Amino acid sequence: FEVEGNLDDTIVRILNSTYFSLPVINVEAAASSAAKRVVDLLESKDSGDPVAIDIVKSVFYRDSRAYLIGRIRVRDGIVPIVLVLQSLEEGIELEAILLSEDDVSMLFGFTRSYFHVLAGCPYELVRFLQTILPAKRTAELYISIGFNKHGKTELYREVLSQLESTQELFSLAPGDRGMVMRVFTMHDYDLVFKIIKDKFDPPKTTTYAIVREKYQHVFRHERVGR
Repeated sequence: FEVEGNLDDTIVRILNSTYFSLPVINVEAAASSAAKRVVDLLESKDSGDPVAIDIVKSVFYRDSRAYLIGRIRVRDGIVPIVLVLQSLEEGIELEAILLSEDDVSMLFGFTRSYFHVLAGCPYELVRFLQTILPAKRTAELYISIGFNKHGKTELYREVLSQLESTQELFSLAPGDRGMVMRVFTMHDYDLVFKIIKDKFDPPKTTTYAIVREKYQHVFRHERVGR
């Protein structure tokens, strides 16, 4: 969406570009409020006026909310933008606008449930997301949009690359030892590796099979804290 003249009009076009079964409530007022947030942010960063706003064609869904995810192109870079829409009885409401990498990163955090999003080419979608979330692991982005096998492959490649680039050995993670898991890590690598024990310390009375079953329950049903 090229920004020509009034930013409010551009955001109205964005909000009206996606088909929903209900209309967006007070679209002009919502767009005006969002545009002011964008202008205030760009002025505080001395980024210049927005040139264009790129929005992913596919809508991201989670629970009762829809997310239009994109980036604002400015003079010397890009700024992430996420329009958060909530479904109400009378229509669709623009609930929030996210304009920082930190806020958008939390939206894609591993403690959140997966997004439901149509991605004909997941690779291209993840490449776009990396432009607004450069610090986020590729594997985590794939998993956040439901492509778990892609995410596992990327994570496995990352681990192999780490092992090839260091002589460091795994060591037990610091802190109290768990009764169900043994946790390993590397000093210069920000991942931990958990191995289920064969026998559990008292008072734990669970079994290896039950622990595996609980992980599968999270994966299949809750999809939170993955």
